[in-house]
Amino acid sequence: MTGSDVRVIHFINGNLGDNTFFDSVASGLDRAEKDLGVKMKTFHASYNKTNWCLALEAAASLEDYGILIAGATGLACLLRGDRP
Repeated sequence: MTGSDVRVIHFINGNLGDNTFFDSVASGLDRAEKDLGVKMKTFHASYNKTNWCLALEAAASLEDYGILIAGATGLACLLRGDRP
């Protein structure tokens, strides 16, 4: 498998540009895209927690992508299968 075969979704329930954790992850993924040829897509969900489950399911259903990165404490229950 080459870098161009790796496709990553960066799921964020917030915004980029405020120098938080999401920006650090995006920076690393941008570097992997540039240096290794990894394909990356950022999937923006809203701050509204009631939308996160549907947004996460929509992101996960993108068949061209095999890796989904989600890094917020409020998403842990959804990744376990718990619904709000």
